[in-house]
Amino acid sequence: MDELDAYFHLLGEDLQLAGSPVRGIFNLQGEVVLEGFATSATTAEVPASAAAATGQQLVRAGTTYKVRQVLPQAPDGAIHLLVLGKG
Repeated sequence: MDELDAYFHLLGEDLQLAGSPVRGIFNLQGEVVLEGFATSATTAEVPASAAAATGQQLVRAGTTYKVRQVLPQAPDGAIHLLVLGKG
């Protein structure tokens, strides 16, 4: 298990992204910086290998959210922050 897998295994939960299982970190009040301004939004961190795309659906505990934005995270983009809206 590499560091990224261990990170999601330890801190994440089981989610469904576009009908496929993914381990991710869900946050109802996540901090997002868009165009230099910090705001709060519902977010999920997932591995880049999940191939998240705008418009997909993410399901957590029976609640469906729509992926509004996919933001690769520094330093290497191995983690994507998904900005979510009600699906």
